[in-house]
Amino acid sequence: MQPLSEEEEQKIDDSLNYYGEIKYIKSDNSIITAKNIYLYGEVDLDNKDDIEYIKKFNLINKGINDCNWIYVNFDYNKGVFTTIDGISKGYSTWDILEWFKFNYVLIGKPKRIIIYRRPKIKIK
Repeated sequence: MQPLSEEEEQKIDDSLNYYGEIKYIKSDNSIITAKNIYLYGEVDLDNKDDIEYIKKFNLINKGINDCNWIYVNFDYNKGVFTTIDGISKGYSTWDILEWFKFNYVLIGKPKRIIIYRRPKIKIK
């Protein structure tokens, strides 16, 4: 998940006409193709449709050993968490919306975002 500018969103939208498929060309010129893009565009967590769309993609790992880590006492509205006895503590969550909100705060709650899967790199 990363912030997306209005210009970047427009380039993604236009890529279908230009390249014949949806593509996101990152600032380092690496390319994320449509098969690796989960979602992009404006996000409004007060909108039921946006929330359902986020849940639909189930972006967290569901395995017992998977780590969908967030802080204990995380406050989405303030964008902060409190420590316990001066120590920051966290836990794994399997709540998709809770995990999304935590990561959304980490990138500054931008108006637009893109979420994509990073393709695996084969080492020779």
